[in-house]
Amino acid sequence: MHDPMMRYTHPAQSHPAAPIWLVRLLGLVGVLALALLLPRGVAAEGSRELTANGGARPHLEYIVSQVATPPGGNTSEFEIAGIQRQTIIYVYAEAGETINLASSVMAAGFLFPTCTPANSCTARIVAVPPNAASSPVTFLPGNATVGSSGAAGCGHIAARVNEVAGPDLTGTGTGPANSYNSCQIAVTAATEGVWEIHFVSPRANRSLQNNPPAAVAANVDWAAQTIENTYVAAWDVTVSDAANNPINGRAYTRSLSVTTGANGPTSGVQSELFVKAYDGALYNVDLNDIDGFTSVFFADTRGPIETTNGTPIYRSLQLEDTPPTGFLRVFGSFPDGFGIKNPFSNDDPSTNSITHKLFFNQPAADLPASAPVGKLKGDGTPLVDTADLDLLGARNPPGASTATPIVSTEWLARTYVAPLAPQNLDFVGIEGTIGQSGTSLGGFFRFDNPNAVGDATSFRIELEFGAPFENRYIFGDLQQGSNSVFWDGRDGNGTVVDDTAATFTVRVTLNNGEIHFPVIDAELHTGGYIVERLTPATPTPVDTIYWDDRFFYTGNEPYDYSICANGETPVPSFPGGAGTFGGELKCYGTNTDRNGLAGVASTGGAHRWFDNAGTNASGQANGFGNKRIINTWTYIPSPPAVITGEISIREADLQVSKEITPNPPGFVPGGPLTYRIEVTNDSTIALSGVRLIDEIPPSVGAPISWTCTPGAGGSCSPSSGTTYSINILLTMDPGETITINVDGTAPATEPCNTATVIRPPDVFDPDTDNNSSSTGTPTSNIGLAMRVVESAPRFTPDTYRVTMEYVVQAGNVP
Repeated sequence: MHDPMMRYTHPAQSHPAAPIWLVRLLGLVGVLALALLLPRGVAAEGSRELTANGGARPHLEYIVSQVATPPGGNTSEFEIAGIQRQTIIYVYAEAGETINLASSVMAAGFLFPTCTPANSCTARIVAVPPNAASSPVTFLPGNATVGSSGAAGCGHIAARVNEVAGPDLTGTGTGPANSYNSCQIAVTAATEGVWEIHFVSPRANRSLQNNPPAAVAANVDWAAQTIENTYVAAWDVTVSDAANNPINGRAYTRSLSVTTGANGPTSGVQSELFVKAYDGALYNVDLNDIDGFTSVFFADTRGPIETTNGTPIYRSLQLEDTPPTGFLRVFGSFPDGFGIKNPFSNDDPSTNSITHKLFFNQPAADLPASAPVGKLKGDGTPLVDTADLDLLGARNPPGASTATPIVSTEWLARTYVAPLAPQNLDFVGIEGTIGQSGTSLGGFFRFDNPNAVGDATSFRIELEFGAPFENRYIFGDLQQGSNSVFWDGRDGNGTVVDDTAATFTVRVTLNNGEIHFPVIDAELHTGGYIVERLTPATPTPVDTIYWDDRFFYTGNEPYDYSICANGETPVPSFPGGAGTFGGELKCYGTNTDRNGLAGVASTGGAHRWFDNAGTNASGQANGFGNKRIINTWTYIPSPPAVITGEISIREADLQVSKEITPNPPGFVPGGPLTYRIEVTNDSTIALSGVRLIDEIPPSVGAPISWTCTPGAGGSCSPSSGTTYSINILLTMDPGETITINVDGTAPATEPCNTATVIRPPDVFDPDTDNNSSSTGTPTSNIGLAMRVVESAPRFTPDTYRVTMEYVVQAGNVP
């Protein structure tokens, strides 16, 4: 569960925007205008889609190297926060169809032996079939036939005009003007399913300094690629049928690692993706000017997590800058205790650990629920070292991949099922009282999940307190059956809710279709995401997104790796140490909307971040997203379960006083002895369950008797007795005082005697110093009180242990 204690609040704001239907209509007009400029029959599915909306060109990264340089040097920085800078494409194709492949590094100049040094030229396309009995198909650059297991001299995208025209699907050279000769794979019944496509860069095993591209607009020719590049500027994977018609919506990736080569006003990526969620939901996601010099974007079910228990943290996260020996971590790494599902790793529906699919067109309607997939590595992880690089085929001399495909089952198009509302919602205080909490004590929201496994995966609790308190939002993993979620008694600003007359509302939804967009090391995002849910069309709205980029650290706890923006200062100063930026905490970048937990309409763009000046200037060092993972999410809610006015907040100052009466004569050895005990409810609320305890010393002579006299609205149970152990349950009106008189015979010396009042369960007493009172001269104050000795800490799973004790405390403080 995630529910941060907030130090301050920054209310979410929605920027003025056109209606979503108008935004979509204008997009459609743009697409139609582009279509009118293209020859009939053109097709492509790849970089043409990623560059269709203008902006900066996102160059597809493919890096395998793990070779370190000496400390203080640079590396190819093969990972961003532990995630490989490598984009692998997957494409579904059926028997009788053709897979058409091409990239911008398939010309003859990228083929060994023109590459130096030896064994360094890696450019090629490798397609892994979904059949262990079939070998991968390897296409090498240029016209040479040696080493290729596929056709030679195919698949080179030379310029923007060719990228736009797309492949010649006929394979005969008679396609549309400017179309290129694609590398083609005829799919058979034995190889029907999902193919894994590797568009390998010319220097995927680069171990020297990084080799970024020259920044270029998406709609013009890219800078000429060289054998030193670790990226592919243009690429395509298109499926065609037997009649040479393109079939869009078949290609997707699990992780998009791209580089623009720069930051600044013209460096934002405008790509549009279709995110297919595991449970069948479909979203259109416009990146809308996201600006990362090099960044990784993917979508999954959980976002950043606590690694000890796998709990989603539902917020953004500062990465560490301290490098391992011999490496310069220019992109940062996850701090201890935090992590994220590697998007390349296999999915685990049993734990809701799933990477969603990023399609480049709207997914095809004929996708099956699942299909076999062939991979070079069975665990789904990327290629990360020389041994893995060899799976792509020899480099000196160049040769085809001889790896055996590892086949598993890939989900593609599951049927969406709407989530059912929670049942039996109620609240129980931390000390067991239904519908009541002491101020600051908190308690548990309890509800039942009636959904089948997988039909709902998370919950959202909204606590609406009314002014002056801020609303509170609690997100977390949903369990099957009964759920119990802790609330600590505070509002969304971290302020204790102490209004005992307040009537607040609780709304709980059970959610599915949840997608997180954790973008890593994207310095700027001046446009903000535009997200629209396409399937299902209800409930509305369909464009709401959420985020939490606030800075929580106060200096009083271990650093939580929340995000410190320009102008913010830790209190006290950050202590430094391992995992910091050079021993100090850096505060940089700006974000106009730090908190989107209430939900923000994304039509027109939402969740923006900038550099220190609040602009989209250079942003490399001062961009708010630099060395950070910025998490944005959305989901589909069930109908809410709502309770209003059924939770009471209780606080009362209980006081007790004890004396010997009459005074004088007071204490006379052998004479009559009367203790007078007064218990006062100094509050504005009526109380039941107040307990008065007094252990009369055995030295006080018999007979012992005592009586309890309440006011007009109070009661005592029991009201009298003759025992040395006094234990009375009191009911008290606001402001009422109840008197207990205890009669006995005074011993030779005055004994120490203490009376203690104990608050009822789930009623907070703001002053416990007046909960006991003594006569005589005690060695130290002796009191009896109830306390909570264990409750839920700040970030925990959705199960809690709360231990209550009656504790005898010896000391001057009861």
